[in-house]
Order: sequence, then C-alpha cells, then structure tokens
Amino acid sequence: MVSITAFGPEGTADGDNPGLASRILDVATDQPWYSQWYLTPEFGGLRQGTGLLLDLGEIATVADVNLALGSAPGTDVQVRVGDTPSLTLPIAATGQGVGGTVRLTAKPHVKGRYVLIWFTRLPAIGQGHYQVSVYNVAVDGTIQP
Repeated sequence: MVSITAFGPEGTADGDNPGLASRILDVATDQPWYSQWYLTPEFGGLRQGTGLLLDLGEIATVADVNLALGSAPGTDVQVRVGDTPSLTLPIAATGQGVGGTVRLTAKPHVKGRYVLIWFTRLPAIGQGHYQVSVYNVAVDGTIQP
C-alpha cells in the first residue's frame, strides 16, 4: 500500500478527518482513524457514506481486505476495487453489522490499483452518537506483472 486517504462522497476533498488517515499506515501508533460522529447510523442524513481510499501503487488482484475496527458492532461496509479513485468503483465485497476484526473476501477476486473502504452505516458509540474507527487495514492479493 502506497498511501491511504480519507474519502467522502465528493472524493478526497470531503473525507472525514483527513489528517488522521495516515495513522493506519503508522505501525508505531495504536491510534485509529475515525469518522466524524453523526446523530444517526446513516450519517444524520448529511451524506451517503464515508471511507478510506487505498492506493496500492500498481494494479493488483485483491483477494481479501482485513479490517481492524472499533469493537462496537453495527458497521455496514463495502470494499470497492478498480483503476480510478472514485465512488463509482465496483463493489467487490460487503459486510453488514460488523465490528472488531473483519475479513471481507472479494468473490471473484478483482483487479485494480485503488481499494475504497466505504462505510454506509455507522455503529453507536454512546450518547446518541454514531462513528466508525479503523485501526488497521490489510489487503491480501498479488501484484500483476
């Protein structure tokens, strides 16, 4: 993975907490990237989702994406893979109501340079707030010759 960037409905320009995305690549910290908090699991009606865009640096076949999320269940997430950094990337795998350690398997395995981890529903964090936290992202696959 070459880089990771916060990503919103309008692309990297409106991703949640963009300054925190690099924490996922820093193995020396145990601090997560986290979304803004919202008043409903569906982003308070303010947006359709939020996520993280991974640039693999070159085209790869993606088999699995492993996520270390906060422990609260309730997260709906999509893995989108392709050659352009956009929300229109095709969906390769999904998870519903997840939390903690999650393995999302692409069926069939897909090829692309970009992997978008796109959250469409947030878990409760208490006090009527909803927010997702990501501690680690690992992509299993092979680089294409």
